[in-house]
Amino acid sequence: MHSLRSESTISLSKACLDQIYRLAITNYKVDGSQRPIGTSKVNVRVFLAAYMIACFPAHVFESMGLLEQILLQAAQRLLEIFETICLKLQGHDLPRELLNQFPAALGEYLSRFSEWKKPDEAMLVGRIERALLAILRKQRQLGTTDSPEAVDLSAQAERLSAKLLQLGGVEAVGRFQAAAVAAFQFPTPVPVQ
Repeated sequence: MHSLRSESTISLSKACLDQIYRLAITNYKVDGSQRPIGTSKVNVRVFLAAYMIACFPAHVFESMGLLEQILLQAAQRLLEIFETICLKLQGHDLPRELLNQFPAALGEYLSRFSEWKKPDEAMLVGRIERALLAILRKQRQLGTTDSPEAVDLSAQAERLSAKLLQLGGVEAVGRFQAAAVAAFQFPTPVPVQ
């Protein structure tokens, strides 16, 4: 599991994914109903998560609902195609049928992964908003000081603010600012990086 996070694994996986995808869409007919996504838009860590999902579903999922089952099936199908292509290419064989199926399998997996992550991201955004409010509360208690605790709180607030913007977008930042103004009667919105 740890090796899936190593920079060399990520780099090699990205190169392999790009190469197979390029073979699939360049040399073979892609179903016209499927608009291929470029692998530049594919987060290779999300692609590698298919291995965790397929091989260790109990470690990935808290429960196995419909979204999880559909994602598990999509991950298994994607990896079955991907690994068979890799094996065939090692033997200098171009598996045309599987190459034709790869872009659609990748697209399906990424779509299912995105659907599965939405509820988690919404929960995480709420947790981040609550944590930021708690930090603001503590900062107000400390007042303006250069103490190590105040510096640490500011650093935490910066990291959480960036994560809030990344996950929740401008809407989440606006909600947080409104909640902070209401909770602390700030005259202006609280800045979020």
